[in-house]
Amino acid sequence: MTKRRAATTRLLPGQTSIDRTTPTWRADVAAYVLDWSTRLHDGRLVRRRTQGPTKGECRARARRTAERLLTTSADSTWGPGDAITAYIERETVPRIEQAELAPNSVSRYLLVARLLAGRCDSAEHQHRETLRGYSILDAAKTKRLVAVLQDIARTHGRETAHQSRSVLSKYVLDPLADHEEIIAANPLRGRQIDLHSEHKGNGGQRDTEKALSHAEYWQIVDNLLERGTDAPTDPNKPRPKHPARNSRYSPAKWRCARDLILLQAGTGLRASEATSLRWAEVEDDGETMIVPVPAERSKTRAPRRAAVVGEIAAHLRQRHTERPDDVYVVSAPADGGKIWEPRARDKATSALYVEMADTLGIELLRRSFRGHGWRTTLNSLTADSVPVEVRAALLGHTEQVNRAHYLDLTDLTSVARAMARKPHLRAV
Repeated sequence: MTKRRAATTRLLPGQTSIDRTTPTWRADVAAYVLDWSTRLHDGRLVRRRTQGPTKGECRARARRTAERLLTTSADSTWGPGDAITAYIERETVPRIEQAELAPNSVSRYLLVARLLAGRCDSAEHQHRETLRGYSILDAAKTKRLVAVLQDIARTHGRETAHQSRSVLSKYVLDPLADHEEIIAANPLRGRQIDLHSEHKGNGGQRDTEKALSHAEYWQIVDNLLERGTDAPTDPNKPRPKHPARNSRYSPAKWRCARDLILLQAGTGLRASEATSLRWAEVEDDGETMIVPVPAERSKTRAPRRAAVVGEIAAHLRQRHTERPDDVYVVSAPADGGKIWEPRARDKATSALYVEMADTLGIELLRRSFRGHGWRTTLNSLTADSVPVEVRAALLGHTEQVNRAHYLDLTDLTSVARAMARKPHLRAV
């Protein structure tokens, strides 16, 4: 059979070369790759490269990209002197909201877009480099972009910096180059940037690489189980005149922050997985409590089930008696039927971590230890008694990555047993 030669005729406006070429397998990226082009309605030729797990999916993704290019190729209303922050808010944010991403990814990318625009709500640090105040042309300089990403790595960690680079490249710089034609090319494309050594306070390691000791684990859990939900930890701090208006002392927010930290400590769930769990999904026979993570809510797109550590399960069991099955286990403070907004959630839990650092003298809680830290802690403290394949399963990473970074627990039954309180650590 004679192989048909690809058409070489000039593309007309609105046409693409997607069906003229065949996706080829690339071992270096473990995917099929298709190089194609489309001619926009104004006559410009745009070249693209798309990849996918199969030839069909590769072509389908290319067609979706081509459709988006053809429907948004009108003359740009942006100029090189316009503020980059205005472009991010009016163009980048809608692109992220309309992208074919998992809901958790959309939320995370929107938070990252805020960081790039210089809108950080954290009171624990100050950003030395942001894009705020620069024009589009000035912001798109390699040196400035690298400085901003490294500053995010310093203040928020390497993982957030890598996510920032992805958002910056795909949803800001690529459109500025290909659609707006304000910059000649994406200055970050193909460039190596060292984001490993910039994070302050832990030698460049990611925030969650430091684990708590077994004693510290139970010290924190006991503090959360025993403390009240409507009073500050430090008795020397004056109570505000209107507690309900103060997020730091709101009983509902304290209760939700405490329950979220306990749920993560007892299961290793990610914050987004924990706050999307409803009571109706929890399996509980009175002795063992199991919480599921369906594929659509899992970062790895693989379902798993997790057993809750004993004392924490007892606390959650008591909380369940106060709430109906159709609400979230950890909900928005004011409405049990709504998911807790990530920024408000992180702010409330961070305040509680800092208070516990003051009360318990565990400095790791003050800055770097947050939700992912429980995954590392459970992984570290159970390494001698739980097989590594159990702890690494469904992560989408190798066992070596699991040892080096963090844990995605598949079935915590064995981990829950391994985390049982040591007799000499039992509270007196």
